[in-house]
Amino acid sequence: MMETNTWENVFHQTDSQLNNLEFYTDEVRFLDKIMGDYFAKMLKQEKLPEIRKAMDDLHEINRKLREIKEELKNHQKEIVLLREKVFDESNQWFLEKNEKMNKDLSAFYLNYRDAKSETYNLVEHVLHQEKMKKLILA
Repeated sequence: MMETNTWENVFHQTDSQLNNLEFYTDEVRFLDKIMGDYFAKMLKQEKLPEIRKAMDDLHEINRKLREIKEELKNHQKEIVLLREKVFDESNQWFLEKNEKMNKDLSAFYLNYRDAKSETYNLVEHVLHQEKMKKLILA
């Protein structure tokens, strides 16, 4: 059986993860805004397949973000119940769930970085093309 101190550590770790995900929520909102702001310019450069993929990726990131945040909130509730010994069963199920959640978070962070990079590359390409047009016209 895990000791109370360990439950407190897991609870605080989960709380920290939730706080980190709030930051990512703001980041995804920002990336969505960037895609919206540059959407017309990307279309003019015939980047439709790349735009569609980036927007689909951002949509999936946003969905997964909401899902993981909800799972972490439920996880915290379970930690409190385990700490208070409300559950009589083995803690093995909780440890396995905790490990799965950590793997899900790691996968989310990797997917997020890829989507962010993809978005920035699209916008960077648009900005570069605009700069080149200005230089040619100058």
